[in-house]
Formats: sequence, structure tokens, C-alpha cells
Amino acid sequence: MHHRIHIRQGASPDWLDLAELFHQTIHEGANLYTKAQRQAWSPAPPEGANWTERLDVQTVLIACMADWPVGFISLTPHGYIDFAYIRRAYQGRGLFRQLYEAIETKARDDHIKALTTHASLHAGPAFKRLGFICLAPETPFLRGQYLPRFYMQKYLSP
Repeated sequence: MHHRIHIRQGASPDWLDLAELFHQTIHEGANLYTKAQRQAWSPAPPEGANWTERLDVQTVLIACMADWPVGFISLTPHGYIDFAYIRRAYQGRGLFRQLYEAIETKARDDHIKALTTHASLHAGPAFKRLGFICLAPETPFLRGQYLPRFYMQKYLSP
């Protein structure tokens, strides 16, 4: 049976599922990071007040297959894309682009002039294809591991 993927707005009842999706994607997704780096990035699915408060203030769009989240993207009120994760089995199907285009539309509706993100080594090329430029490569140190990433930006022309 083939289900179509639909995109919907996320809300607090979804945060637990998204924590699991985030953690699972880091550990199972196509990845350019070592096991030690992935463990430092996400030792366990995020939980508690930090996680819920972080998502509560963002626009979160979720790609669902039936009612199951297979990807999500989030945007802060200041135009920062905080999360963009697609389950491994659903990568390479244009889902990231669909989610991104929906969040860019929301940003334009909110009169946000530019979007920024910290993209992983894996996500960097995907953001580049969508018109982002790399402002700086970065290598934050987290839980004993260096995690290289790209600080990227896209101006939204009027």
C-alpha cells in the first residue's frame, strides 16, 4: 500500500516523536561523521524542558507518511533553520526540498529577509543547491569531539 507524504504544522504532542527522529537520523542516516562524533552530537534522544521550549518557539513543519513523521524542518522567528532531518529510508526523494520550500514560504510571509543555518557535512550540499552560501566553515567542540559544519545563509529577494 502506497501512502503519499503530506506536510503539516508540528505542535507540542509531536516533540517526542521528533526527538526520536532527530536522534535516529544522526545515528542511522547517510553520514560523514564517525560513530564517536555521532555519539557526541546526540548521546540520547533530546528530552525535557530544553527540548520542548526550543521547539515551542519555532515554526516546525513535519513530513508525514500516514501519521508517521519521516522528516521535519524548523525555523526560529529570526530566520534561523534550527533542524532539518529526514529519516534515512526517505532521503534522496526530494523531501528536504519540499520541507525547505514550505518553510521559505513561511519566512517570506513573515517578512524575514535572510535565512541562516548551521549545516552538517551531509546537509551542506543540499542547502547549497537551494541557494545558500557558506559564510564560514566551523568546527565546534562538543562532548570531547570536533563536529565540522558550515554556517550558511540565503538572502530572500523580495
